[in-house]
Parts: sequence; C-alpha cells; structure tokens
Amino acid sequence: MLRYRLDELIDPKRPALSIASINFPVCKETASIRNVLKMLMSDRGSRVAVVDSEGMFKGLVTDIDVLGYLGGDNRYNDYVTSKTEATYKKIKAKNIHGINSPIKKIMDIDVHTLKKNQSIRQALNIFKKTGQNALPIVNNSGKILGILSKRNLIEAMFTRFLKSPEKRSKELMIKNIMVKPMIIKEHFPINEVSQMMCMGGFRRFPVTEKGITTGMITVHDLLYFLNVNRNLENLKTEKRPIKHLVNKKIVSVESETSVNDAIKLMLAKKIGALPITEDDEIKGMVTFTDIIDTIK
Repeated sequence: MLRYRLDELIDPKRPALSIASINFPVCKETASIRNVLKMLMSDRGSRVAVVDSEGMFKGLVTDIDVLGYLGGDNRYNDYVTSKTEATYKKIKAKNIHGINSPIKKIMDIDVHTLKKNQSIRQALNIFKKTGQNALPIVNNSGKILGILSKRNLIEAMFTRFLKSPEKRSKELMIKNIMVKPMIIKEHFPINEVSQMMCMGGFRRFPVTEKGITTGMITVHDLLYFLNVNRNLENLKTEKRPIKHLVNKKIVSVESETSVNDAIKLMLAKKIGALPITEDDEIKGMVTFTDIIDTIK
C-alpha cells in the first residue's frame, strides 16, 4: 500500500507548537461539570483543558467524558435518574452534587503531553502510539501553551501538498484505508446508543434503516438533545429512538475516491470522519486517525 512520507508533507523537525491551537477552551479544576458542558455546547468543541489555580495543566475533559457521567458509562453510579421521590431523597441525603460536581471528578489525568520544543515528528509518533486525539503542549513548569489535535496536524501537513499536482501522481485510494464502522439502526434507543459510544470510545455512528444510510449521530448531537430538552438527569432511562436526533445532512464519498480528495473534503467541511458509500449503502468509514496511520 502506498504511504505518505512526513518529510514530503512538512518539515518534521518543525516545533509542534507552531501548528497547534493556542486559543482553546480552558477551565479550572473546580469548574462544575454543568459549566463545562455549556462550554462544549457553545464552542462546538470536543475537549476542554483543565488547569489548577496557577494555570498548570492537570488534565483533559472531553464530550464523551461528560456523556459518560450523565449515564453513558456505568463507572459513574452517583449520577442516576430519580425514578421515585424515595430515590431522590436518598441521593440528596448523600450530598451528591450530580452535574454540579467539580470537573476534576471526571477529567482524564492520564494524558500524554508534549514539551514546547518537541517536533512534529515526535508528535506524530505519540499520536500513533497513544491513540489520543489531542496532545496538550506544556512548558517546563507544566503550564499549558497549546493543544495539538489530529485536525491541526492533518491541516498543516496537507494544505500545501494538496495544491501541488506533481505530488499527486501516486494517489492512495480511500478504499485501501477505510475501516468497517459500527452501524446503528434508527430504532435503537438513545440510552443504549450513548452507552455504545462511551464504552467503545466512538465519537459517531452511521445510522441506517433497511440497509440504507439515513444519517449520522455524534456525541455532540446527544449532549445537545439532552441539554435542550432539560433531560440531563434521565439519560439512563431515555428510550426514545435515535432517529429523532439523526443528522441527515451527511457528507460521503465513494470507495474509488482518492485519500487526497477525501482529506480536502474533510478539511473544507470541518468533519473528522467520512463515510464511504455505494448506492446509499455504507461500506466503510475514514477518520483523521486512519489518515495519520498512512504517514511514515
């Protein structure tokens, strides 16, 4: 299989900080889960950096972490639906703060970081090794300077490359790197889809009905639905079908599309995953992770 060479795309010795986002959402450890959810909804982002009172990096919290706490992840048993008054009183008696708990309760502290002088090559290797979707960049004191996402890396590597016809003579095809996605059906209940996302670490699912792709559902779609409907405390018992939340305006390509064209489309549409379809039937999915895996 054809592979991209990093040194053909960008200077691998260039500091990763030079292509990272330096404007990113940040919260204190004491911020409530509710307030972080508001940040995620307003920014349409997928992560928030958590710092202490002195601005030192302490961890990351993602939209999946929040969805997990609301009921998608069984590790969090204190935030449960209050089916009865007795249950509510029992929870209140234990002084459980629920969604007003501090974000440090659910943030990920086991996060690989980059030092400010580490290179793009080093960042690429860490992305491949850890599977993280973002790498915080910190100085020697531990203060966060930026966040390098896989999108940042792809955009920096391919923006110029895609404009150079001579470098496109040998094109990798999307069918060679696509993976078989987990597919859900329109009648699946919201609570079960949420659990599938959180337990499997999936950010999105294609949705089908009678073999035809009808749309996509993302973590953000689920959080938005719960937030707008003031239903944050009832995710575990939310049995309504997922079809009410599905985004039917999906962007897809066929299997004979080149990876170059797929990347160009993903960057233009600001999407992190691209379904591959044939006759409205989904055949595979490609994400930024799959693209990064093709770079040597």
